[in-house]
Amino acid sequence: PPAAAAQSISRDAVCSLICSTPATLVLLSAPAGFGKTTSMSQAYRELKAKQSAVAWLTLDPADNDLGRMGMYVVAALRSIFAELSIDPGELDALRGDFSAANSRVCRLLDEMPLLSTPFVLFLDEFEHITDPEALAFLDRLMAALDTGQRLVIGSRRNTNRHLGRLRVQGRLIELGIEALRFSEAETRQFVNVRMQSEIADTELHHLHGHTEGWPAALQL
Repeated sequence: PPAAAAQSISRDAVCSLICSTPATLVLLSAPAGFGKTTSMSQAYRELKAKQSAVAWLTLDPADNDLGRMGMYVVAALRSIFAELSIDPGELDALRGDFSAANSRVCRLLDEMPLLSTPFVLFLDEFEHITDPEALAFLDRLMAALDTGQRLVIGSRRNTNRHLGRLRVQGRLIELGIEALRFSEAETRQFVNVRMQSEIADTELHHLHGHTEGWPAALQL
């Protein structure tokens, strides 16, 4: 994950939810500047400090391919589960070859039920993943997760995944714009930290209302 910023605001409520929920999927979906990466990285560090099994992937447009993305997911999970038999290098050689890459990835999905250790895999900047084969793989991976195993996904747009079943089963937590907005207390903390000065309650209320809790607007 990105290095912790020296003056980052603690997103305690969001971080606590990510760390404590029993849900299979935590989805943070909001436009740029709402602190998705900051919240996720704080949760990652909190879990790691508690000796939890965690892994992090920041995705980019080049990962919009089953072979390449599958390679990184396998490598991330092998950092937690050394007993996984599949070699990430096998997938790297199969980029663009959907059928061959899918057969290798299926080995990972076949092995997932044998791995009962809880873990959290963070996938940031998920908006870059639009390839149907890659998305189908992630759907199957979510279906294979055991109790205590979950994905935390950050995306600038709706993922358009088939999440209805997870919602009905209570296995999905969705954090959108409303959940990610700064509270007035966080707005005050931001001003105090960045400007190193206090702010009157009336001014704080006006500033918070004018920026609508959007962290990027406060920064600007």
